[in-house]
Amino acid sequence: VGIGEDTAPSVAAWSSYFPNAHIYPIDIKTTREVAKRAEPDGATDKLVRHQAKFGCEYNRSMWLNPRVHLTLDTDASNPEQLKRVSLPATLDIVIDDGSHLFRDQEATLATLWPRVRPGGFY
Repeated sequence: VGIGEDTAPSVAAWSSYFPNAHIYPIDIKTTREVAKRAEPDGATDKLVRHQAKFGCEYNRSMWLNPRVHLTLDTDASNPEQLKRVSLPATLDIVIDDGSHLFRDQEATLATLWPRVRPGGFY
């Protein structure tokens, strides 16, 4: 699970590094915001051009990967919203890169920690 993870580089890295894992990026951005960013010459294209300077490649088809389960419109610091996300019963890894505010991270931790399997990482 990745909180604040609608960004392509993170999702691409995790799905490549863990070729058998299901990746659950969760972000507060709205579907409309993400669609606007994806428009030609929008924020996504600008990011792709910038990252290309460093040898990074953007694979738009990764969002079609059946192992990637993007959830938008979700405030992970809100337990009720986070509980509505379709996640596995147990989680191997949780990366909270959301708001970076302690109170938000604490709320997300309180909701997801009980689902992290023994030996898992948060």
